[in-house]
Amino acid sequence: MDIKLRLTLFVAIGAIAASCSGATAEDLPAEPAATIAADPATAASSPTPPASEDEASGSEVIDIEIRNRKDVRTSNVSNESPQMATLRVPPGLDGTSPVVVLLHGAGGPTLQSLEAMAEAVSDRGIPVLNASWAASIAHPRESAADAVCAVAFAYQQADVWGADKDKIIIMGHSGGGQVGSLAALAPELFPECETAADAHVWAYVGLAGDPTAAAPGGNAYPFWKDYPEILAVMDASNHIAGNPDLIARFVHGTSDGTVKLERTRAFHDALVEAGYDSRFIPVEGASHTDPSDPHTSAGSEVLRVLEELTDLSMP
Repeated sequence: MDIKLRLTLFVAIGAIAASCSGATAEDLPAEPAATIAADPATAASSPTPPASEDEASGSEVIDIEIRNRKDVRTSNVSNESPQMATLRVPPGLDGTSPVVVLLHGAGGPTLQSLEAMAEAVSDRGIPVLNASWAASIAHPRESAADAVCAVAFAYQQADVWGADKDKIIIMGHSGGGQVGSLAALAPELFPECETAADAHVWAYVGLAGDPTAAAPGGNAYPFWKDYPEILAVMDASNHIAGNPDLIARFVHGTSDGTVKLERTRAFHDALVEAGYDSRFIPVEGASHTDPSDPHTSAGSEVLRVLEELTDLSMP
C-alpha cells in the first residue's frame, strides 16, 4: 500500500468513527486490529476476577478475553491484541433464557459506552456479553469477524451460563448494528473462529443500527466505493437471504443526525419483503445515542423489545 493510500485510510478511520458517534479526534483509538483464528474456549478457561456486582440482578461483572488476534497497527510485527468483553450472568438460570451480545458503536469503541445497557439487560435475568470489536476502515473484514467471534463465544458458553445457545440476540448500536447484522445474516463469510460455523443468531435488535453503511449513501461507502469486493461483503443488503428465520427489530430516533432513519427503514422494508419477522420502531425526538441509553425513552423501547423477545424465546 503506497503512502498516499495509507494516509487516506488513516484520515478515513477518524472521519467515519466521528460520524458514527459524534466523538472528537482525541476520543478515537489507533487503527484497530486484524484477526487470526482462535478458540473462544481459551478465554473461558482463564479465571478473571469480577470487577463489580449489579445489586438488582446479583450478577457479577466479569472481564472476559474472547480471543487474541494479530495486531496490524505495526507493519511486519506480530503483536497480539485481545478482543475484550464484560460478562454478566444472573444467578439461578434454568437453561431457557436467551443470551444478549452487545456491540458498541464505531466511534466510541469502549465497552463502557454500553455498560448501562448491559446492566439493564442483566437486571431482567438475561446473560449479557458486552463485546468489543475493532472498528476499521482499512481492515473492515476484521470488524465483522469480531462480531461473529463474540456470537461464537456466547454460543459455546451459553450452556455453562444456564442459557439457551439457540436463542442468541445481537443488540448493536450504530456501527455495531452494521457488523451485528453481518454476524446475523452471513457469519460464514468470517470464519476466523472455529465455532463460528455452528453459532446462530436468533434475533437482531438495531439500536440506531446501520446495516447498509457500505451501500451507496451510507457512512462507509465513500471509503470503499473503489473496492467492490469490500462493498459486496460489508453491505448487509447483499445477505438478506442468509438467515430467513431471524427476528429483527429496529429502534431509531427521529432526530438521529448520524444514521439516517430512512436508510434503516428501507433495510427493514427489504427484510419484510423477503419474509422476515421485522419491525421498525421510530422514537419521536430521540437522538443517535438515545437507543443505547436505558434511561431514555428510546432505551426504554429497546428494553421493551427485549422483554417481547424473551417471551417469544420461552418454550
